[in-house]
Amino acid sequence: MIQSRTLGEAIRDGMKAKGLKQNQVARMLNIDRTTLSKYINGHLTIPDDIKRKLVAYLQNPVLRIKVYGTTSSNIVFDKAQIEFYKTSIKAIEEFEEAIQSIRDVLKFAYNIKSEDEMTDEQKVKFQRMLDEIEDANHVCDMLDIAASDLGADLEERNRRCYQKYLSRGYLSGGIENEAVNI
Repeated sequence: MIQSRTLGEAIRDGMKAKGLKQNQVARMLNIDRTTLSKYINGHLTIPDDIKRKLVAYLQNPVLRIKVYGTTSSNIVFDKAQIEFYKTSIKAIEEFEEAIQSIRDVLKFAYNIKSEDEMTDEQKVKFQRMLDEIEDANHVCDMLDIAASDLGADLEERNRRCYQKYLSRGYLSGGIENEAVNI
């Protein structure tokens, strides 16, 4: 398992996972290899357009989290009526569907190391689980919007959760978290 702590490490890990060298990635980005090296090593700030291209090219979930704050697609349900009570009920439905699909996958996933080892039926269940998790992620965003409309301080929530994650050992204390301004 790759655990990148910085954006540069996530880029490096994404390149390694794809078997790519800096000159190959630099060429795809239409930049000089030394510029890419400076981005990776934190000597230059990476422009947003380059970050987006890296995420699309390397398809690394840790890099996507570092750039966008999530592995989920950036969707805003502009036709959904977001009201706290109704959104909370919808959240429960989506979470229950996600939990059930995870349970379905856990029945066969204990010894599987790759999606290639799954039967066609297992792949369908695995893909359904991923879809249900994506739905749950989106309903969480909708619930955040509804809570914010009620006056909830989401930045304060993020700080509390960051401290909780630190205390549980999920995060390195010395690493700046780009998503949470503490």
